[in-house]
Amino acid sequence: MLYDVRRNRRTDLQIVNDGDFVKVGKKHFRHVSGAEVKYDCNAWAWRACDSLWQTLEVAVSNVRREAR
Repeated sequence: MLYDVRRNRRTDLQIVNDGDFVKVGKKHFRHVSGAEVKYDCNAWAWRACDSLWQTLEVAVSNVRREAR
């Protein structure tokens, strides 16, 4: 049997602890620049910067890049 060996990451807790994001609601975060990251349950993806991203970690990194 093959097992998926991924580390269990809580990206949602980490981005809030970093201090540049605030949790606004369930699966909804706001960056200090005003950009928002929300989970789109119809697309099963994270919506940020007018794009869809597969994971929260990628969406957050793109919001941080755009905010510079």
